[in-house]
Amino acid sequence: MKRFLLLIPLMLCAVSLQAAEYHTPNFTVSCADADLAKQIGDTAEFYRKQHARDWLGAELPKWFAPCPVRVRYGQIGAGGATTFSFEQGQVSGWRMEIQGPRDRLIDSVVPHEVLHTIFACKFRRPLPRWADEGAATYTEAEAGRKNYRDTGLQVVGTREHIPLSELLAAMEYPRDGRRQFLFYGQSFVLAEYLLDMKGRPEYVSFLDTYFKSGSWETAFAKHYGQNPGEAYTGAIRVSKPPSTPVDYNSYHIDIFVQDNCKPCDDFKADELPKLLKAKNLKLRVYDLEKNYTWDRAQQDGITGTPAFIVYRNEKRQVVLQGKQTAEQLLAYCKGPETVKAAQGFGIGYFGPLPGSNRNENRANPHQDFSPAQRQLLNETIDQRAQLAIDGTISNRMADLEKLMDSRIKNAILEIQSKLTDEQKALINATSGQKELLAGLRGQIDAVEAGKADFIKQHQEALAAEQKQREALAEEVKAAKEAAANAQTVASDAQSENLTLKEKLAALAKDTAKTAVSGFMGSAMGGNTPPAIALTLIGTIATYFWNRRKKDELAKQPDASGTATGK
Repeated sequence: MKRFLLLIPLMLCAVSLQAAEYHTPNFTVSCADADLAKQIGDTAEFYRKQHARDWLGAELPKWFAPCPVRVRYGQIGAGGATTFSFEQGQVSGWRMEIQGPRDRLIDSVVPHEVLHTIFACKFRRPLPRWADEGAATYTEAEAGRKNYRDTGLQVVGTREHIPLSELLAAMEYPRDGRRQFLFYGQSFVLAEYLLDMKGRPEYVSFLDTYFKSGSWETAFAKHYGQNPGEAYTGAIRVSKPPSTPVDYNSYHIDIFVQDNCKPCDDFKADELPKLLKAKNLKLRVYDLEKNYTWDRAQQDGITGTPAFIVYRNEKRQVVLQGKQTAEQLLAYCKGPETVKAAQGFGIGYFGPLPGSNRNENRANPHQDFSPAQRQLLNETIDQRAQLAIDGTISNRMADLEKLMDSRIKNAILEIQSKLTDEQKALINATSGQKELLAGLRGQIDAVEAGKADFIKQHQEALAAEQKQREALAEEVKAAKEAAANAQTVASDAQSENLTLKEKLAALAKDTAKTAVSGFMGSAMGGNTPPAIALTLIGTIATYFWNRRKKDELAKQPDASGTATGK
């Protein structure tokens, strides 16, 4: 088992503070400031996912055990150190220590150190130092990258320059602090060139090829079409020229206020606008009830508000308490001028001393310059002054960029915390996955449209069927009514037929009775003539006789054996 230490160069500064802890799925952050602990933990989780997607193409599974992160913050050198162990193809024993100002921790130190853990999970073996640190430095804010880039370019062609063969072969850091800083600068110049050329996934494949072949020549040729020397020369050629170092002093003032403090309100209304107009002066305002704590304030020597701490080149100069005017505060910021023009500037040796006959040369003091020499000196002073102005502007822009990057990242983290899992998956999807999702969404839309059409057609069919059922019901009802009417008519006809028969029978019966009665009456001396009575009786008897014969003939079979009737 072997342990490895991955770090950014840092200045150690012991701070004894009570630590608060913040837990995430993969990190446990210990920090004296609970809010900063949460911000660092959330930032570490964000970059763990983002780096894995950007460099490896997919997120990493959750670690078996969280990585402890110890944080020290303040106006101290920014940097970090991450340790872990490789054993039998596995990586374990995470431990991370980071320190620096709040903004540098968020925008540079955390993303730098987290990338070391991503590479360790990917390759599960020690990486050449230049490749690991060059890539990790690539994830920092531009202000930090510029420092490393300038350092790496400034030593080209000097005795301090680390040979390329030594740079590529190094598996350990240089022991000398100055040489270690140069090592970072040269490593970043080369890594930035490769990453800008073909991106992060190609860089990871490039390292895979190196591990498989054991040859940088093979890896460079396969992935970048160059040998290592050509690549390093190209990196130097395309990189920005190093900025000229300018000797100047920088000042900043930390201002501490709180709510319901009249002196604080008066200072912000009357004096703060004057300080904001001062050149080359940074101001930071802390509210002791919002973004600072009284425990920290007491450690800084502050017992009341308003209070002020003046720094020169990031080193504390004085702590002031109670109301101060802008002029009083600016008086503590008047050191040497920002540009030390012509100090030690040598022109040459010429001319004898005044009043001397000896042809003795000496160093020419400034007041003895000739017009041509003074013009040259003034031009040089103007150039250096312009460099100082450019440097100041560059630093201000870098500070603004860091502030904006920090606020943007915080806003991103806040937005991400409110996203649904579906929204996160869509945001994190690759272009191919998004195309696939778009295709699936089109299919879903088509299915939904077909579903809507089917439902509409089904509803129309149901309506038509309902109409048919209603029409059939009407027909059945009409048929039933017709059948009932027919039955009534048949019954009436049958009743009428029976009534007719009964009437005929009654008539015949009455006729017979009348005839018999007439006959009998006649015989008995009645009025009816006997001849008429007999005629009626004969007629009736003949009718019934013919009727009987007719029925008998109807029942007899014809020649074919079938009964007939007419």
